[in-house]
Amino acid sequence: MKIGKLLFVLIFAIGIIGISSYAFAQGIRLPGVEVTAPVTSGGSGSTIQNPLGGVNDIPTFISSALSFVAKIGAVFAIFALIYAGFLYVKARGNSKEISTAHTVLKNTIIGIILLLGAQLIASIITGTIDALTK
Repeated sequence: MKIGKLLFVLIFAIGIIGISSYAFAQGIRLPGVEVTAPVTSGGSGSTIQNPLGGVNDIPTFISSALSFVAKIGAVFAIFALIYAGFLYVKARGNSKEISTAHTVLKNTIIGIILLLGAQLIASIITGTIDALTK
């Protein structure tokens, strides 16, 4: 139990330090603290670039992330379909192995449907959010 309390205190302290450093980074002025010059990276006035490219709001981020997940899921789905086909060929009439191949194929198709359904639901939600914000 002491380790749990110690871990909680450690996480709490790190959180407080993280929040305060974020607040100072936002340019909050504290009484008695003087800032003489703005801090820039590299001394040449360069700015930090957005690592997400053109993603500047949550609906765009959600659709980009889901698009990325769908692309990765499509690759896995193709490999799972190939694997199911391999299991059918390998079965050669053995009912137990054909049953395993049926299960793999069924689960793959269910996964593809879930992946496409999640993409559809997310596009509906982002469309609704866009419509409400305009």
